[in-house]
Amino acid sequence: MRPDLPETYYLDNVLTLFEHVSRVYADILEPTQVEFLEAFDGLGPDAQKLCIRLLNRSHEWFRASKLNYREIASIEGALTELARAGFVALDGEIDYPTLLSVFTKPELLACAGNRSGIDKLRRGELEAALLESDDAACFEALINSDTLIQVLRRDDYQVCQMLFFGNLNQSMTDFVLRDLGLYQFESYGIDHDHRPYRTTFEIRQHWLLYQLEALFQLADVSDPAQLQEISDAIPRDLETHAPAHRKCERLHYEIARQFERFGDLDTALELYRQCQLAPSRERIARIQDKLGNHRQAFDECLRIVDQPLGEDEIQFACIFATRLARRHRFELPRRIENSHVDHQPEIVELELAQHDSVEVAVAEYYDALDNANSCFYLENSLFNGVLGLLIWDVVFAPLPGAFFNPFQYRPSDFYTPDFCHNRRHLLAQTWDSISSNADIRRIVRKRWQQKLGLMNPLVNWQHLDLEIIEVALERIDFAHWRAVFDRILRDLRNNRAGFPDLVHFPPSGGYCLIEVNMADQLKLGVRELVEFCCRSGDLGGANSPGVKALEGLQTHQKIQQRYRGEAESEVALKWQSRIEDIEVELGGRIDLLFAGETPPRIEEIKTVYAQLPGDEENAVHWAQLKCYGACYARQHRLQEVRLSLNLVNLFSRHEQRYEKVYATSTLEAFVEDTLRHYLRWHRLVEVQRQSTRQQAREMAFPFADFRSQQRYFAAEVYRAVVNRQRLMVEAPTGSGKTISTLFPALKAIG
Repeated sequence: MRPDLPETYYLDNVLTLFEHVSRVYADILEPTQVEFLEAFDGLGPDAQKLCIRLLNRSHEWFRASKLNYREIASIEGALTELARAGFVALDGEIDYPTLLSVFTKPELLACAGNRSGIDKLRRGELEAALLESDDAACFEALINSDTLIQVLRRDDYQVCQMLFFGNLNQSMTDFVLRDLGLYQFESYGIDHDHRPYRTTFEIRQHWLLYQLEALFQLADVSDPAQLQEISDAIPRDLETHAPAHRKCERLHYEIARQFERFGDLDTALELYRQCQLAPSRERIARIQDKLGNHRQAFDECLRIVDQPLGEDEIQFACIFATRLARRHRFELPRRIENSHVDHQPEIVELELAQHDSVEVAVAEYYDALDNANSCFYLENSLFNGVLGLLIWDVVFAPLPGAFFNPFQYRPSDFYTPDFCHNRRHLLAQTWDSISSNADIRRIVRKRWQQKLGLMNPLVNWQHLDLEIIEVALERIDFAHWRAVFDRILRDLRNNRAGFPDLVHFPPSGGYCLIEVNMADQLKLGVRELVEFCCRSGDLGGANSPGVKALEGLQTHQKIQQRYRGEAESEVALKWQSRIEDIEVELGGRIDLLFAGETPPRIEEIKTVYAQLPGDEENAVHWAQLKCYGACYARQHRLQEVRLSLNLVNLFSRHEQRYEKVYATSTLEAFVEDTLRHYLRWHRLVEVQRQSTRQQAREMAFPFADFRSQQRYFAAEVYRAVVNRQRLMVEAPTGSGKTISTLFPALKAIG
């Protein structure tokens, strides 16, 4: 599989980046950055290629003999030129641990000689042994065996990346500008008047924050002195429009969170108050409540409700304020009392044939019912798409700092509370221009024709159709559109998602939003249930060793054989019930059932090597018995049953029985409570699973299109994942293996 990118694509990308930085920021760059760009421009082609190859790798030191790039005619000549220009240092001073890291283990063993047992050491142990030996001759031999290359000027290179991307999370290895050029991006201005960084000082501040963030990640977070030192170094005079502002806020928040974790609540409060990120005010309210300052905590919640930064904040503030008001008899404002909308949607239960997509199956059901194409699986696409088309010019308005480079599909502040505030006048103009669905239709039609295919964070072209939008604008009231738009814009990060799966336009008129859920059916064994819900204790090794399965089985069979004719063994039981909206089937087998006794006795046999204190009250064992008792009593309509726990010592063969009589009502209540406890976890897992599947379904390929060989590659990966097969692929560097593997693998989840 040959790549269709030119061999020098990585250099072309960097040249595009450097040209942009020079054009937009030439007047505010530091002298060292200007000199870096000029020096790079003066390099020959081979030196430029090798320079970028080395800078794009994470290591600082390399060996000349290990460099092999077929597009570079002379590695040696390129290295000489780079050393002369100050981009690398050849055979400079190197510390011994770094020296060892650039050699392979066989090379280190060869250098170490015939020392006893050294060949059995792992890599880390081998390096430690060599350092401890302090064998100067060995180290000298390694140094003289190759030309050692130290990469210089990485900071200048990363500053240029920061200026282009607005962050250091993206890099030239995962942001291929030539590929991104295949996308269709909206045009917007990035010039001196609209550039994100306006002064040299702002560039310095942003770079400083990256250094402080690195220090924080390396710091001992349990050491308050280290945290305080980093906190004191964070710039305090950042303007809210500065690119570094949100990073500054995040760093404040993370440090405050650490102080809170180890109990320094006063310092945490002080730092949270310096932070404007949404979680900070929640933490302030929680800390005030923990300190006993309940009124201050309550007032903080009211401030959040009055000026929220997002939906998450509002939800927290309303719930927490209500709890505080109930506990401490505060008067709850009406705006919080009325914050919860009690809406009970109509529930329709359908039994449909098996289908690959339950949403499509329901849509087809309504289409057949109406004898028309009336139900559409659009999920989040319809309302978001119409809003995106309607406010297109607002989204891509060339505000200062909104765009860092020509390859952005959304402005940098799109998911922040400032997005609407910074564009409030533009949004007001948009709302003033529409007073009916006819106005929306006029704008949307025009934008559809002008912008079709251009990237927009709200518009999913693959799932939208102009005809469906036309029908929706005929059926959905203008007031409904406006209400939905307002809610989306209130919190773009959270409120873009979560719309019902289907939109139904019945023949009688109007519209209906339909959320599709499969009726949950849960089957599990009694032992699985009680092991999850009732096991407790620590992870230490105080208990006796676990019983081997074969020994336990043989002991069970011997005891069951002894009671043949007197008791039934391995009696299957089943419990079926509907708990809330989930059909639950619980199953298990009784070791011994003495049905002839009054009341009937159920015995569970447990084997141990040594009985320990408390074994007779083991919560898991008795929970298992209670579940069996409830199942049996319900099936046979009994008022009570006797439960027996038989602990068998495998060494002494001594048996010790513990018996209890339980009312059926008590056992049934125990099973119901235990199942509810399990279902709380089950629902969380299902929500996460559905969210993951939904994200996988909505995920778009991160480039405009597959290259020819990538499409075949990705299709094979997708088939292999779906069919649970193995796939082995060999392809050269630069052919797009990573994205061609990850993307279809993630899509297969959906």
